[in-house]
Amino acid sequence: MASCQAIAFLLEQTVDALALFDLERLRNLEREAASLADAPLHPGNAELQTLIAKKQVLERVLQQSTSNLDALNRLYERRTREQWERSPH
Repeated sequence: MASCQAIAFLLEQTVDALALFDLERLRNLEREAASLADAPLHPGNAELQTLIAKKQVLERVLQQSTSNLDALNRLYERRTREQWERSPH
């Protein structure tokens, strides 16, 4: 049976790894999450509320990361296009 504490820790560690752009750590956390995915979970009400709150934090971080990545891609594309337009043909 998966421990609510293990899942809460996994969610916290995922947020931390995203904040640090630690791809290797994210890969390790992904493997750990996969091993917990099929385990039955029977949280109490307080544990469930904690897990939901941590999940919501992770979702916000992921949404913000997506927005930031999209902005960086737009800036990169614009800069590349501007450099191309200025270069001699």
